[in-house]
Amino acid sequence: MTVHIDVADWVAIVFGSASSLTVADLGAMRTDVAVAALSVTRATVAGSDLYPDDHMKAAALLSELLIRAPLSIDVFNREIAAVTTLMFLDQNGHAWRPSPTHLPYWISETCRGRLGVHSLAQAIADECVCP
Repeated sequence: MTVHIDVADWVAIVFGSASSLTVADLGAMRTDVAVAALSVTRATVAGSDLYPDDHMKAAALLSELLIRAPLSIDVFNREIAAVTTLMFLDQNGHAWRPSPTHLPYWISETCRGRLGVHSLAQAIADECVCP
C-alpha cells in the first residue's frame, strides 16, 4: 500500500527545508495548490491507479509541485519539490539517490515542459535502490 504525502507533511517539509523563508513568503504559500499537487499520487481512472508504481507516482508528484509552484519563490519550489519527492519515495521503501548533476537537469527540463512523467519516472527508477 502506498504511503502518501499530505498537506501537513508538506508544510513540515517546507518549514524544515527552507529555513531562509520569511514570514511573508510563508504567508504567500498556497496550500490549496499544494493539496492539488499532492493529490496526484492518489489519482485513479475507472478505479485503477493513474500512476501504477511508486516511480510514476514520484515523477508525477515532482512534476506537479514544480509546475503548480505553491511557494512564492521559484528556488524554494524546486527545493521543496525535490525534498517532498525524496520523502515520498523513502516512506514507500525506495532509496532515491539522484546524481547531483541529474537532479537539477530534470527539474529544469520538467519546469520547461520538456521532460514528461514517463521519462522522469524512468530517470528516478534508474537512480533508485528499490526493495
